[in-house]
Amino acid sequence: MGFTMPSHTFILDPGKKEELLEGLKDEGFEITKPPHTHFLAKKQGVSCTLYTSGKLLVQGKEMAPFIEFFLEPKILGTFEYTNPHAHVDMTPRIGVDEAGKG
Repeated sequence: MGFTMPSHTFILDPGKKEELLEGLKDEGFEITKPPHTHFLAKKQGVSCTLYTSGKLLVQGKEMAPFIEFFLEPKILGTFEYTNPHAHVDMTPRIGVDEAGKG
């Protein structure tokens, strides 16, 4: 039985491609450009491949901290990986702050 490397796929907004690439360089990733990709970034324990389709594949044993502390807060601005069940409702509401004290 073989070992399956942990992985997760995101859809990257095309406008974030350069920001992601620069951020990965700043984080010390080695950048290459295999066929059918914008780039492949590798660092000890994690690799990040942005395909020309817009899919971003992140994999490796250090994937979780990379996503939680770099990718989601700095690039994606969403937390679908670290908190997939959270639903933040940003709909404006009118209400009363009632503490029940007379």
